[in-house]
Amino acid sequence: MFRGHLKGFLILALITGIIVTSATITQATPRSTTQLKVPSIQQILKSGYPTNARGETYGPDTHADGQARPDLQLACNQDGTAGYIRFSDIYDYTPEPDNENVGRYINMYLQDGSTIIGSFYVSSGGITNN
Repeated sequence: MFRGHLKGFLILALITGIIVTSATITQATPRSTTQLKVPSIQQILKSGYPTNARGETYGPDTHADGQARPDLQLACNQDGTAGYIRFSDIYDYTPEPDNENVGRYINMYLQDGSTIIGSFYVSSGGITNN
């Protein structure tokens, strides 16, 4: 079931032109990744994104008209770990002028937004929608 959702997300990402770069795991544990909850796109379109205890929405970005992006977006790093990355960690970041062409690592979380399960590398261009 999870693989189907992840496969659907990856296909959707390729179709919509999301460019995601590689990452490495820093704190992944098998226990953490088995707790990952991924809502289906059908569930999101019908009922909206689920919300965690911190009030953050989470799930794959549906790119649907009128649908806001989730606070925690589903992502997969180079090592194949699936988790959530904070939208604000990507788009609300302003690099120092000397480091504007340097990528950076951001944390990957479970849907709770606090349990770190790995890291995700964001290139200097971030994640872009073409």
